[in-house]
Amino acid sequence: AWGAAPLSRWNPEEEGDLYGNMMEMIRACGGRVRGLLWYQGCADANDALSATYGQRFAALVRRFRADVGDAACPVLTVQLNRCTDRVMGLTDRGWGAVREAQRQAARRDPAVYLAPAQDVPLADSFHNAARGNLTIGERVANLALRHIYAQPVPGDAPDLEAVERQAPDRLALVF
Repeated sequence: AWGAAPLSRWNPEEEGDLYGNMMEMIRACGGRVRGLLWYQGCADANDALSATYGQRFAALVRRFRADVGDAACPVLTVQLNRCTDRVMGLTDRGWGAVREAQRQAARRDPAVYLAPAQDVPLADSFHNAARGNLTIGERVANLALRHIYAQPVPGDAPDLEAVERQAPDRLALVF
């Protein structure tokens, strides 16, 4: 883990220094992994980087699976929460683009599982409050129990299929 690190530091097709360190640690521990837990994206939640987040994340996942020798290694990822900070110039547009890329990654790859975080309490304008982290931990644990350990627990969040305008002031969400 490395706070505020952009995806480029984890993606071996870009800088990849943190990815290299992670792989060294995996080898030092025997080289066997059951899955990857991924909660990253804030540093990429700007107009420039968010546009390519999905492709760069997919490249990271492909390379990780190749390097650990498991083409279907599960990836448990946490979707970014929300951002309410206007002072730092952060916009929800970039955060929304990363969240959508994370959602689409879970739709495209049957071994990428998504835990939402948009509804957890915040401690400031974008950091999770402690109880929000507890909620996220429980969601990720349920994903692992369900998809890695085949336990009959609820784990998957609803996924939005469509939005239908029913009136000028009314939308219907289809899950």
